[in-house]
Amino acid sequence: MTTLFLEMPEDRKHLPVWLERVLLSPDLPRLVAELKVVHGVPPERLSLSDALSPHSQIVLESGLGLLPGPVFSRLLKQADLLLELRDWVLESGGSYWDTIEPADALSNSAQRILDHLRKKKVSKTINEGQRSSLAKGAGLFLAIAASVAIFVAWHWYEVGKISQLLAQAIQHNEQLRHDNELLQQRPSVVPAPVPPPAFGWGFARREDLTSLEGDAAKLTKLSGLALEWGKKQPQNPSELAKRLLEFRQGCSSLLLNPPPLTKPQQVWFAARCGDWATSIEQQLHALESGADFREALENANSLSVSIAKELTDRAKAPSNSG
Repeated sequence: MTTLFLEMPEDRKHLPVWLERVLLSPDLPRLVAELKVVHGVPPERLSLSDALSPHSQIVLESGLGLLPGPVFSRLLKQADLLLELRDWVLESGGSYWDTIEPADALSNSAQRILDHLRKKKVSKTINEGQRSSLAKGAGLFLAIAASVAIFVAWHWYEVGKISQLLAQAIQHNEQLRHDNELLQQRPSVVPAPVPPPAFGWGFARREDLTSLEGDAAKLTKLSGLALEWGKKQPQNPSELAKRLLEFRQGCSSLLLNPPPLTKPQQVWFAARCGDWATSIEQQLHALESGADFREALENANSLSVSIAKELTDRAKAPSNSG
C-alpha cells in the first residue's frame, strides 16, 4: 500500500490534475488522513467557502488548476476540506468534473488490509487485547508499515508519527468504505482530453497554431495571443483577478497540451511558460493581499508585453529562420 503523500507531483503545475483525480477516487480519505498527520491541526478552522473565496465558481466550472498557490496550499493544510470539496463538486460541479478520470482503485494488497480492518472494528485506542488480535493480521499490515517507513525516511518526520499515521488510516476506514460505495454508484465517465478554457482570448486560442508551419510562425502567433491581454482593460480589482486567472489558465492549457513546436523550442517554451504562470500567480496573490489596483493593473500590462517580446525575440532567433 503506497503512501499517497509521497506520490504528489513535485512540479506545482501537475499537482492540480493529480489532486482532482484523487479527489474523485476511493483513496481520498487516506490522503486526508496522511495530510492531517503531516500538517497537524490547523490553528484556524475555515469553512470551504471561506477557504476558496473568491474562486468557488471557478473551481466548479474549471477545476483546481486556476487556484492561486496560497489557496491550494490552504486546502492541503486543512485536509478535511477536501472531503467537503469532493461532495460539493459531485453535487454541483460543471461538465469539467465529468471529464476527470479518478485515480486508480485501491491495490489488491490495500484492499485485503481494508477487508481485514472491516472485520476487526478497531477503536481509536489500541489496548493489549486488540494488539493481540491485530497481531494475527501482521502480515497484512506489512504493506502499510513499509510505506510509512519510506514516508518517514523521506520526509524526516519523527518515528512517533508512524503510529499516528496507522491510527488515522484505521479511523478513516469506515469513511473509506462509505466513499467507495458512493463512487461505485456514480456513473462511469469516458476519460477525455484536457478541455479548452471556457473563455476565448489569449493562450486559450491555441487551435490557431495548427494551420501554421515552422517554429517562427507559431512563436509569433503566440506573441500576438499574449498581447490580447490589452484588448480588454479591467475596471476594478475583481475584473483584474478574473482576467489574471484566465491568463493563468491559458498557460496551463499550453503546458498540458504543448504547442506543436520542434523539440528544442518545446523545451524552451515549457520552461518559460512555467515561469510566466508563476509570475501571474504572484501578481494575483499581491492583488488579493491588498495591492493598489492601478499598480497591479500596470504590472499585469507590463507582464503581457514582456511575454510577447520574449516570444517575438525567440521567433527571430537564427535557429528559427527560414
